[in-house]
Amino acid sequence: MNLFRNALGVVVSFGAIAFANACSLAGLTHTVTFPKSSAAIPASEVRGLANWYAELRDGMGVEYAIVVAVAAKDSETSESVARDRMGNVSSLLKTLAGGDSIPVKTSLEQLVKPPLDLNAYEEVIVLTQPRCAKTHSC
Repeated sequence: MNLFRNALGVVVSFGAIAFANACSLAGLTHTVTFPKSSAAIPASEVRGLANWYAELRDGMGVEYAIVVAVAAKDSETSESVARDRMGNVSSLLKTLAGGDSIPVKTSLEQLVKPPLDLNAYEEVIVLTQPRCAKTHSC
């Protein structure tokens, strides 16, 4: 949950909250969990991300996505794994978008103190801006 709050802060800083009054954040985020110290996306996570993205793409549409990961500050290994994870998730999102190319932004949050939930290091959060927010048709 702490990582979600950080991710939401990233969304606000990118100016992504431009929703019509009827829109909500429900369903616009997805967490991808990785095995410890690995940047490979497990098959179950690929399936989950693909299903979530397809539902959004075919429903409200997706204007763009933001991929957020955390790393321990001053740890090259932690930062490298986090960047590889963001790259792998970004590549998968671009593949899932098919011919409908969407911008994918990334943000690496470097934490000075460990998060309360140490599993946050093993997660990448994907946030989306629905296309309907642009047309105010949400």
